[in-house]
Amino acid sequence: MKTSFHFSVFVLLISILSSCAGQQDTKTSTPLPGADIREKVAADIATNFSTKNYSAVRKDFAKIMLDALPEEKIKSVWEELIAKMGEFQKVVSTNEVRESGYTLVKKRCQFASENATIQVTFNDEN
Repeated sequence: MKTSFHFSVFVLLISILSSCAGQQDTKTSTPLPGADIREKVAADIATNFSTKNYSAVRKDFAKIMLDALPEEKIKSVWEELIAKMGEFQKVVSTNEVRESGYTLVKKRCQFASENATIQVTFNDEN
């Protein structure tokens, strides 16, 4: 399974930085096919970020994202996030939505000082 991101190379990381603490996501009423697989990939990414296992964060990336987001870049942005928001505490909710032909798994995360969202975007091939 390959994970693909449809915005800039920062959609996964910068969306974390720019999320509003009170923002609510719209969850699909019926799980989309493959939801369990996407949820596991997104959960693994969140866990690997929280444990600072940056090489594992990238394990399901599509080739284009592997090239665009080297491990060093992921580490740098995550460290900036931690400096701004404090240490990662836990995932508080997960929502899956369809948007512009992609499936987005959004993990709302609690950090020491505020909440943010980790967004993992999948193409139709997951």
